[in-house]
Amino acid sequence: MIRHKKSILRAVLAFFVLLFILYTPARSQNPDITIDLNLSPSLNRAQVLTIPSIGNITGGKGRKLFDFIIRNNTNNQQPDLYLTIAFSSDKHGLIAEFFQAQETPFELKPRQTIVANNKQLKGGLPQIPNGLKFSGGLTDDGQEFINELEGALKLPQDLYTIKVSLYQNANSRNGGTFIDEVIRTFGGNLVEEITDLYLAQPSDEEILRDNLPLFKWEGAFNFDYRLIVVEASNRDSPESLIQSALSSEPFLVRGSSGSGTLLEYEALDAIVKNTTFKYPPNGVQSLKEGAKYYWQVFALEETIDGTDLNPSEIWSFTVASGKAVNGGEELHAALRRILGEERYNELMNQGFQLFSITQNGVTYNGAQALQKVVEFEEKLNSGEITVEGN
Repeated sequence: MIRHKKSILRAVLAFFVLLFILYTPARSQNPDITIDLNLSPSLNRAQVLTIPSIGNITGGKGRKLFDFIIRNNTNNQQPDLYLTIAFSSDKHGLIAEFFQAQETPFELKPRQTIVANNKQLKGGLPQIPNGLKFSGGLTDDGQEFINELEGALKLPQDLYTIKVSLYQNANSRNGGTFIDEVIRTFGGNLVEEITDLYLAQPSDEEILRDNLPLFKWEGAFNFDYRLIVVEASNRDSPESLIQSALSSEPFLVRGSSGSGTLLEYEALDAIVKNTTFKYPPNGVQSLKEGAKYYWQVFALEETIDGTDLNPSEIWSFTVASGKAVNGGEELHAALRRILGEERYNELMNQGFQLFSITQNGVTYNGAQALQKVVEFEEKLNSGEITVEGN
């Protein structure tokens, strides 16, 4: 399996340098012919780059990753033109260098401008029917780079440099005349590791007295997160409720109104820059007293194919009713019997109050909650149910 992944990586590196082109044209040695390149915005903002997402970039079936422009600024024919592409790493040096094959030059007519993208290289440039071939490949440093990846398909965090050069009369290996080049260093957006998400607050199945809770989770630095809160339903699972909410655009984006709308059962859908979020007092659906809610967080990882969602677990919480259940001695006697004297005293010393009872997904408040406690005690006394503890 590792050998297979390495072969994929070698194949991609054969035109790898065509992928990450954030181009700043160098000063031309010969202004008669110039080159320029424009990177796809998805590459510029990508935080995660993987070999599978790159695909077959020169065979016409992969993504459009960049456009390049070559201009003949003269009134003369410009024959025998060749490209050379070099890809290097700040940590590893020159990784790969590729030369347009001597037998596949291209030419420019007077004042001709060619605009093409990476998908057109193999099949032929616009107005130039012959496809381009390249020779060259990995350097010794490049081979070491592949060995250190150990079959991984993700490009590691580093500063990378692309240099695309244009030669005439022959390629750079055969003494061609240097014409122009473009150079750019990139990689500042790449992340070293995607950290798993861990929810922290509210804790799972917590009963909240505050209907404006503070949400907290642990996750990677400098990521956008999408926080979704939905009201529980007897008909739909938590997963289906949250997936339906994901199908619409976020309602809040970094504190401002987004383009989305909240569904009937959707309390909150927000893009958050950090790992905490205080439920707003207005602008969203108010959390209902006695209602149960599910919440989940997604790390939004920018890739060249779009945005991947890295999900957390799904946790739940219930918003307590406005008043604690007032059952007097009847309530406290039932709780002593159910919880045991030691646990009952411990909870009372912590200021415990009963706000609601949830049974089979249904939440009961007030007198109904008291009735459920009494029913539970009666079943306990009759031996219909037993309570065991360590």
